[in-house]
Amino acid sequence: MHLILDKHMPLDKAHTICDQIEATIKHRFGICDVMIHLEPDEGKASSYIPNSEINNMFCHAVAESKSFFQK
Repeated sequence: MHLILDKHMPLDKAHTICDQIEATIKHRFGICDVMIHLEPDEGKASSYIPNSEINNMFCHAVAESKSFFQK
């Protein structure tokens, strides 16, 4: 997962956000490996995506991967 954050955000705060995301994913989906790559926002993000939409996209991707591996 790539996470684009404000380039002026302190590193400890960015890592705290990553830790929270990782904990949420592991809580929701059980044992799994989560790798988050931090990138500074330098105009790479084309638009803002609300958290609810990100959550829906993530859940859809996980559901698809589960069905793939169950075949």
